[in-house]
Amino acid sequence: MAFAQSLARFRKERGLTQMELAKRTKTGIAQLRRYEAGTSSPTLEVIAKLARTLGVSSDELIFEEGKGVASARLFDRELLERFEVVSHLGQDDRDAIKRVLDAFIVRSQVEQAMKRGSEKKAS
Repeated sequence: MAFAQSLARFRKERGLTQMELAKRTKTGIAQLRRYEAGTSSPTLEVIAKLARTLGVSSDELIFEEGKGVASARLFDRELLERFEVVSHLGQDDRDAIKRVLDAFIVRSQVEQAMKRGSEKKAS
């Protein structure tokens, strides 16, 4: 039942009517009502459309709050939300963001290695 409740909650938080969400996702209004009532389950394709339209991850729609795969692994909520947005960017933009992230990761690893090296010399 988590899906039905999450779908209705996210729709209302975004100020959408059932009719508006149905039109944006090209889903029948009766079917959308069944999803929100918990009497029907959508396909993965429909879940993906709903998630994109509502600006949330599929995890957030399917699982209870804080129980999804992504949220279980990534504790920084703002970072998780940014990664969700990045996943919808074009390939060139995603590649550029990956390069920037890689640079920060390498810098951090070098700084940690240097710190460990200086700690060993001091002892």
